[in-house]
Amino acid sequence: MSEPSYNLLPTEIEGFDSLAELALDMRWSWNHVTGDVWRKLDPDLWEHTHNPWVVRQTVSRDQIKRVLADPIFRKDVDGLVEASRKAAKAPAWFQKNHSDAPLKCAAYFSMEFMLSEALPIYSGGLGNVAGDQLKAASDLGVAVVGVGLLYQQGYFRQVIDKDGAQQALYPYNDPGQLPITPLRQPNGEWLRLEIASQVGSFSERRWVEWNGRYRDDVRRFWRGDDGMLGLFASRICGSADIYSRSGKGPEGSINFVTCHDGFTLNDLVSYRDKHNEANGENNHDGAGANFSENYSAEGETKDAVIETVRKRQIKNFLLTLFISRGASMLLGGDEFRRAQGGNNNAYCQDNETSWYDWCDLERHREIYHFVKGMIAFRGEHPVLSKEQFYTDVEIHWFGPQGGLPNWADSRRKDLACMIHENGRDALLLMFNASTDGIDFGLPALPQGIRWHLAVNTSRSAPQDLFTAGEEMAADSSKPYNLEARSSAIFVARKQVA
Repeated sequence: MSEPSYNLLPTEIEGFDSLAELALDMRWSWNHVTGDVWRKLDPDLWEHTHNPWVVRQTVSRDQIKRVLADPIFRKDVDGLVEASRKAAKAPAWFQKNHSDAPLKCAAYFSMEFMLSEALPIYSGGLGNVAGDQLKAASDLGVAVVGVGLLYQQGYFRQVIDKDGAQQALYPYNDPGQLPITPLRQPNGEWLRLEIASQVGSFSERRWVEWNGRYRDDVRRFWRGDDGMLGLFASRICGSADIYSRSGKGPEGSINFVTCHDGFTLNDLVSYRDKHNEANGENNHDGAGANFSENYSAEGETKDAVIETVRKRQIKNFLLTLFISRGASMLLGGDEFRRAQGGNNNAYCQDNETSWYDWCDLERHREIYHFVKGMIAFRGEHPVLSKEQFYTDVEIHWFGPQGGLPNWADSRRKDLACMIHENGRDALLLMFNASTDGIDFGLPALPQGIRWHLAVNTSRSAPQDLFTAGEEMAADSSKPYNLEARSSAIFVARKQVA
């Protein structure tokens, strides 16, 4: 190789160019197939850095020559180089599905694009987000030019002041100074495009996604929005309407109600609007469509009635999350109602807003135990986490009167389903997002089998959730009243004499 950066390196050693090609192949660096190569050159340095270029630059000339002289090692290196070249030439998802698309390359803007000590890869801090997205583009075969907003003046800088505190500095950044030419409307305005959510559109089974539609539909159902019955049913069953057409099962969906970007679970039921004033952007930052509700008081309150509703809704969200097919993702701190004062974009708040107050664990131990109990319940009933969509034999839907739910009635906010586990075992799930109690009939069971109440979100501990084998027997001769804004789970098991 003749690049100036190689002038001080042992390029005359046979096989050295292959090592250089592997070291500079970022796609193969991040999927770890070349790890054994760099480990063989210098195991300690590789374990400390996991940086192929650093290893290749640092090891001695004699070590490189000695290792490359090993025919097995050399064969492995040559094989990896050949495989890398073939992979680079082979059509990927974009080429297979959009070969005729007029768009041939996209500029990727990120306020998180950073530089490592050796190569323009993501490193540390916010940069890992941009790096993951660039890696995704590489695997999908999408031609991307990464433009980091650290270019020239930069987006922000972090420094340590004389008192040892971290400070973030936000210099002015003129987009016109970036190495791009923006598309403009005839009147001079930048061209703005709205791009629909692509959740579920990638056919590769190795891809799993945060299911934002799960988040939004579950939030809207429990808020009491009209027309959510069918969407809610689809979400708890693994979102077949989103993933089945691309050949995936429920395992392609990472289900969540809250995440690090947005409201905490406590704030989701405590604030109708975001409150990001402290972020210094006049409350313009952060998502505006949160589908949240405060239940008559914005923020903290000592009103016992409002607190009862909020606690019930938190349990509803948690129950829904852990009975849904797909991977369950819980935001840290939601298990004891961590709050951020209504701030749904608290990345810049290194203070009480984003810190964990561990006293919340004692204040909200009931929620903590409920989370533990629901995780245990999911583990005890593998039918809830199977990596296939339900069949009509496995699940039966019904409304309060026993017939099929009226899916077409946008005003209905109640439904139930019976899930067959195996043989004579079954689960019965009931949901009521309305502001009134609803009577549900309990489905008939074979002789000797009886419904037992396992969970009811309208109740306070310890009557809200029962451990396996200690569930309360239900009276199947009369309807079960499910209170307003609540959910319940029954298990079918043998009647104890």
